[in-house]
Amino acid sequence: MGNLYNKELRFSNKYLIKLILPLLGEQFFSILVGIVDSIMVASCGEAAISGVSLIDSIYGLFFFLITAFATGGAVVTSQYLGRKDFKNAKGAAKQLIYVSVLFGILMAVIFIPIQKGLMTLIFGHLDQSVLNQSLIYFDYVFLSLPFLCLFSSGSALFRSIGNSKISLQVSILMNILNVTLNAILIYGMNLGVQGAGVATLVSRIVSGVLIIYFLTKKKSKIRIDKIFRIKFNWYLMKKIFAISLPNAVENSVFQFGKIAVQSMVASLGVASIAANVVVGNLCTFANLPGVAISLASTTIIGQCLGAREKEQAKHYTKLLIIISVASISLFAFFLILVRNSIISLYNLSTEASAIASSVSFIVLIMTALLWTFAFATPNILRSAGDVKYTLVCSLISLIVFRISGAYILTQVLSFGLLGIWLAMIVDWICRSSCYLLRLKGDVWLSKKVI
Repeated sequence: MGNLYNKELRFSNKYLIKLILPLLGEQFFSILVGIVDSIMVASCGEAAISGVSLIDSIYGLFFFLITAFATGGAVVTSQYLGRKDFKNAKGAAKQLIYVSVLFGILMAVIFIPIQKGLMTLIFGHLDQSVLNQSLIYFDYVFLSLPFLCLFSSGSALFRSIGNSKISLQVSILMNILNVTLNAILIYGMNLGVQGAGVATLVSRIVSGVLIIYFLTKKKSKIRIDKIFRIKFNWYLMKKIFAISLPNAVENSVFQFGKIAVQSMVASLGVASIAANVVVGNLCTFANLPGVAISLASTTIIGQCLGAREKEQAKHYTKLLIIISVASISLFAFFLILVRNSIISLYNLSTEASAIASSVSFIVLIMTALLWTFAFATPNILRSAGDVKYTLVCSLISLIVFRISGAYILTQVLSFGLLGIWLAMIVDWICRSSCYLLRLKGDVWLSKKVI
């Protein structure tokens, strides 16, 4: 850090605020709509919300794969921008769009025809009412994947140039449309889970088309022109895949782990499944600012290292971690105070409400203490190209602590839903230790992306 203050910092505080606040707003609206969606679906009964939550756990696998591609493209684009190589930055952006959309189409074509077999394979024997509701929701979610790919990739690219307002504006429109259609289709037309699925599909189509429209405008620094003249650039694709593939493997295994844990939750009964949805939503809301800061780190750290400014990368790493921990702690403390009021909105049974209240209290405290170190710091390492280390740490922690721990605590020791979350907390502790150890050294700063 000795030479850092002899030169001007690359990003001003004003720039950081302009980058992070729209990301915070985008995450807020996205999560808020997710909670509102859950409340609306919950009005259709516990079988409905349980079925939707099971599909969401499967969809999460594909969402994290999409995120892996988007992250890879954004890291490469950010580093080219840091080097002021705008030609390759635009080229990398275009390749990202092609790859991500192709992936979304393939996933829809492959998995929609085998939905029932997939559900049975993953979750085993389910209550018939829960299975029926989940199958209804499955089609709409998977049909929306190509458009979700467009939105996620486009948003990541706008973040890479420091313009997070566009993705915020499109996200707000998408979420307002989603809630409006949910209200009409679920309450007005009594379509239940099918209504929620249609709302999801339509809103994602609109968001995907809009974000690509903005990327093709002349004002964009990474304007994508002649987008329908598809031509793959294997040189740039290789650089994107060098980041994306290890991240995709990490995200895939992580999500498979979540699905394995979700199958253990499913074995605990409908009340625990429903309570787990609420606890998950509260936890997600608490770490909202951390997610925003984690997304911003791709731009900030990526551009610093693209310009070969290692000391600045270290400076912003420390700053982003401090901001993330402080903001998550504020959110978590507030949610602890109002959690019972929020839980009451879900119209759960007395048993499910009691489980959600007790488990969420512990989880929110640990989220404040650990989330940043377990999930924001690895994104900083990925922005530097240090993807193999995060992959190994994630796999070991997931298998040894999250999955094995959840099995022992629920299936052997009968801790119920609390056992699931205790295993996750131990997983967070392991991840945090590994990533902080890496950041203390300089190995991560020596990785080469471009």
